[in-house]
Amino acid sequence: MASCPPIQRDPVSAKGFVEAKEAAQRMATSKRLRPNPLNAVPLDFLANEDETSALDKLKDSERYQLPELDAFKSKIADDDFEIEMPTNSDTKAAAVAGKASKSWRALRIASRFKLAAFDKLDDPKKINLIFEDDVEGAEDEEDTEPTASEDDMPKNRDPIILSASSGIDISSLKTTLMDLHKGVFAPVVRHAVREPEDGEVNGKTFHFVKAQEFNQLRDGDRLIEYTTRDGVDYGTSSKAVEAIVETGKVPVIEVDVEAAQFAKDMDFSARYIFIKSSTDETFDESKMNELYDTVIVNNDNLEETATSVGEFIYAEKAAETEKAEEEEEETPANGDANMEDAPSAADGNVQ
Repeated sequence: MASCPPIQRDPVSAKGFVEAKEAAQRMATSKRLRPNPLNAVPLDFLANEDETSALDKLKDSERYQLPELDAFKSKIADDDFEIEMPTNSDTKAAAVAGKASKSWRALRIASRFKLAAFDKLDDPKKINLIFEDDVEGAEDEEDTEPTASEDDMPKNRDPIILSASSGIDISSLKTTLMDLHKGVFAPVVRHAVREPEDGEVNGKTFHFVKAQEFNQLRDGDRLIEYTTRDGVDYGTSSKAVEAIVETGKVPVIEVDVEAAQFAKDMDFSARYIFIKSSTDETFDESKMNELYDTVIVNNDNLEETATSVGEFIYAEKAAETEKAEEEEEETPANGDANMEDAPSAADGNVQ
């Protein structure tokens, strides 16, 4: 103990002691409590709340409604920009994952009302087509003629395949048939692998497509027939036929003999009609009778020919109507005969 240095501190003044004490008190008493302690879960959901307002929050449409399809367009574009010009590898990876998620959700939403656009998607990473407006479809919808009543429809509503000898304007014949029977028939627009010519309208004259899209339809068994003429591929989509059937109308398909034979070989159920020219010397009667259900001769009068085509299509219904009329005529006659016999029978009973 003798070797330890002495411990000595200068005494604190009374003023300094008081200032230190007041500062310590201020620090202790002015401390603000946190609304939620660190690492604590908020318990706001336990607070008493009006039941009506709580239920209204659950009914908010944003909780259950699907987002608009266009909402994903700009978000996917932002992800594409980040993927092409990334800030760093982490942001690029996040953009790739985000785009995959948004694309999947956008495709799910588009499948409800834009399923036709899926046929044109070649790359799953490029889905811009589903965001485009279907202008052609809108035009077709405006031009659509109302479907005829059940009384005006034929009994057999199978599609009609029309072919004709060279020199016959089969398109005009088809138009005349549709004019004679308003709202009964609708033309099926075929696909063509070429660019539209002057006066041709995409979606009305043909569906003008690229070879890759046509090959996808063909390889996917989505064509009821396809042929090549003058180096150009033509075909009829089964979906185009089904779309007309869903409207209640009878599809009319204008094809050549080769395409008609292809459709029949594919077991496509339809009524096959051939319009023969009166001067056709190349007509093979046995072959045509085997392929087509009927052969109608065109006497250079499209309206008469269209009328004959309509009579063939409505033949079953006409036969049923005629039979019903005959039965109605027979019923009153039998009734009158029974009434005539009634008095004599009564007289017999009196005697």
